[in-house]
Amino acid sequence: QISSTAALVPYMTTVGNHEKVYNFTAYRNRFHMPGDVDGGEHNFWFSYSVGQIAYVSMSTEHPYDVGTPQYTFLESELKRFNASRSTYPWIFVGGHRPMYSSAKSEYNQHCPGAHLQSVIEPLLIKYGVDAYMGGHMHVYERTHPCVNGSVVSTPDKDGVYNKPSAPLGLVLGTGGVFLSLDAWNDGPPPSWSATRADTHWGYGRLTAHNASVLEYKFHTLKGGIFDSAFIRK
Repeated sequence: QISSTAALVPYMTTVGNHEKVYNFTAYRNRFHMPGDVDGGEHNFWFSYSVGQIAYVSMSTEHPYDVGTPQYTFLESELKRFNASRSTYPWIFVGGHRPMYSSAKSEYNQHCPGAHLQSVIEPLLIKYGVDAYMGGHMHVYERTHPCVNGSVVSTPDKDGVYNKPSAPLGLVLGTGGVFLSLDAWNDGPPPSWSATRADTHWGYGRLTAHNASVLEYKFHTLKGGIFDSAFIRK
């Protein structure tokens, strides 16, 4: 279904639970990511750069605890990119499952104190990652930069996060199927949930204007902008 696009433009992946079928056989053979080039693992965890942006793709479907090969790779790459901020002022990490989401389904897996957050978030903060992108939940949500669920930065009146000390969180589960399949958790949105919706098909776009300003927009497939924010260093 995506071959007409992937044949013409760089189509970088982040492996998810649906690729597990037959031990990831289709995924292993249809995609060729640079894991074997940069010390990662085939299509599962790897890094690359585009202009001022360094991107590390991890697998939430493989072990990532401290001491595992994936954790060692993640720390090594984040440390390397963070030491080269003059070249890569922006660092993003992508994983299939969200760091935080207020979707009701599987809430115990993406709430403060959940395993992914408790293991990986300290790495993101230590090495100054600017944004973490996930999916999995069939919703859209932007979360404020926070540490263990405690918000450390909120946008000003112009939608600008000024020098946040933790990554912006993005849940982009809006390009697949069954929007609104995952209802929201009971009660009001948690303090770390900045904006959320379960009715918009769409995609997110991050634009590094320079070494100090990053612009984010969520485009709906109807042509509008549902959500936007800036990070200023």
